[in-house]
Amino acid sequence: MSAETVLIVEDQVITALDLKCTLKCCGYSNCKIIGEGKKAIEYIENQTPSIVFLDVKLGDDVSGIQVAKKLKQKNIPFIFMSAFSDPEDLKQAEQLNPMAIFKKPLSFDKIKSFLHVNGEPAV
Repeated sequence: MSAETVLIVEDQVITALDLKCTLKCCGYSNCKIIGEGKKAIEYIENQTPSIVFLDVKLGDDVSGIQVAKKLKQKNIPFIFMSAFSDPEDLKQAEQLNPMAIFKKPLSFDKIKSFLHVNGEPAV
C-alpha cells in the first residue's frame, strides 16, 4: 500500500494528524497533509494522489469545494469531511459526488470499514 499517496486537506492540525494516524493503521503509509486550499490546488496541479480526504471549510480563501472541483477535473477520488454547519455547503459538496461525506468528529471504525471491503483496501 505504500505506493498509494493519500492527501489530507485539513486546516485543523489535530484532526489532520488523527486522520493520518487512522490511515496508517489501515495500511496507508504515504500520507501528506496540506492545511490550505490554495496549497492543495498547487499540489494537485503537480501530483496525482490516489485519494484525497478534504475538509469542506478551510482557513484560507480557497474552500474545499473549490479544491474538489479541481480534483474532479483530474479524476482524483475524494472524500469530504465536514461538521455540516452550513446546509448550503453540504448541498454543494453532495453535488460534486464525492466517494463519501464523513461527519466530524471522524470515527476510526467508520473510516476503516469504508476503506476496506472484504478485508481488502477499497482504494
